[in-house]
Amino acid sequence: MPRILKYNEAKQKIMQFIKVAALDIGDRLPTERELAGQLGMSICPIRRAMDELQECGIVRRVAGAGTFFEGNLNLNTCESVCGLINIGDKCYPGGAELYRLKNYLEKHNAGHALFYVSRKPEPAVLDELAGCDRLIVTGFINQGWVDLLGSLGKPMVQLGTAAYDAGLSKVIFDRASAIRLVLETFGRESRLGALLPVDSETCYSEQLRRTIATGMGANYDEHLVCSLSFDEDRISRMARYFEQNLARLDVLLVETAHLSSLLLLLACRPRTIDIPIVILEEGDLMPIGFEAMPNLYHIFYPESAIECAARILYEYPYSFLEQRRDYLLRPCLEGNGIRRCVENVEPLQMRQK
Repeated sequence: MPRILKYNEAKQKIMQFIKVAALDIGDRLPTERELAGQLGMSICPIRRAMDELQECGIVRRVAGAGTFFEGNLNLNTCESVCGLINIGDKCYPGGAELYRLKNYLEKHNAGHALFYVSRKPEPAVLDELAGCDRLIVTGFINQGWVDLLGSLGKPMVQLGTAAYDAGLSKVIFDRASAIRLVLETFGRESRLGALLPVDSETCYSEQLRRTIATGMGANYDEHLVCSLSFDEDRISRMARYFEQNLARLDVLLVETAHLSSLLLLLACRPRTIDIPIVILEEGDLMPIGFEAMPNLYHIFYPESAIECAARILYEYPYSFLEQRRDYLLRPCLEGNGIRRCVENVEPLQMRQK
């Protein structure tokens, strides 16, 4: 794990302080000791950060008078660039997530760069990543890529989980709470079924299967949890699943990857499937036509995963990265006039590994 340079964090915090305080050119900044107290840092990184900000033309020190704001916050020499590396999955991030990332980074005088790479490590990409001072990595994470990116010595956060445990701080979806929400809403004795995707490389379905089994305890029936591959027979196999198991089910979980097939099946057989169906969506977008379906519910996560990863990199680097803490995205369940959420006690609540 690369060590986070404290003066880099101090520099970003001072620039954010200037923006929040809406200082005009010529306004005096607090003393270095006052800034250290207000920003929760020691004076040494504050002093080095002020040295660099003076070199960039953002502040000007006057002996015996203090330090004054000179403007120039948008100079490229002082911008931060957050690199987002997606390994083997060109579908993420979508436009909404990129918009949120861009808006957040602008508050920190920062930009972003996207890198879509293959699963095989590509050393040539290191030259392009040299311009990034923070990294977010997601997709099919493997040891080769972790070793390669780690060689840059830059702060790095992982989005989601992968088959390979990279030992990085992660932003992860709290699936255990999602299963608890379902059982608390529809009854802890409910017979729960699930339609999951086949994804042996990411282990997502297997992890979710284990989470369901843990949440249900003795009521878990492995035969009611089915993984469907993405092929032309998916709808017919989904129909067979209902024919064989519907009488035994009280509630069904459907991973969002199967939503289009499910809606098509429901349109063809609207009276056949009348149990509550809960769509599992690792995001915050409501499925199209969701409100019109009387027995459909939606598990979603109000917080933006990519924005939380950026917040960790720019606001909480020590507590998360050096102590290798994870951030759990808390779920909500919504549908038919019901809305139940698992709330964080405080913003960016941490979970120690």
